[in-house]
Amino acid sequence: MEEGGQVNIEDFKEFNHKNIIDICNKSDSALFAYFQDIGILPKTRTCVCGSEMRHKVRPGRADAWRCKTKNCAKEIGYFKNTFFSNSNLDPREIFEFTYLTCLAEVIFFSSCHQDMDLLM
Repeated sequence: MEEGGQVNIEDFKEFNHKNIIDICNKSDSALFAYFQDIGILPKTRTCVCGSEMRHKVRPGRADAWRCKTKNCAKEIGYFKNTFFSNSNLDPREIFEFTYLTCLAEVIFFSSCHQDMDLLM
């Protein structure tokens, strides 16, 4: 997925809080691979020079995308222009918060639907 990809909501129909806990307990590399698989992180990036970029793990620092061309070697933040951009929260916290927010919405709308059925 390049920037601007979409997540398939059908993948989450059977999702529950245990899934979130299991996902959030993964190592960073396994977690990021999962996020790539479901489409919320890109699998590749293209540098402004047109070359492919690679994921660079930087221990003690934030991961980055780095251009494979030696003469360029430009780096951008790993989460730049993604769902996780512009946040100081850990991606695990954002993912869990998003799940809980969506769950609350489902419960709210389900409750509204039941209340409307009672009024009819």
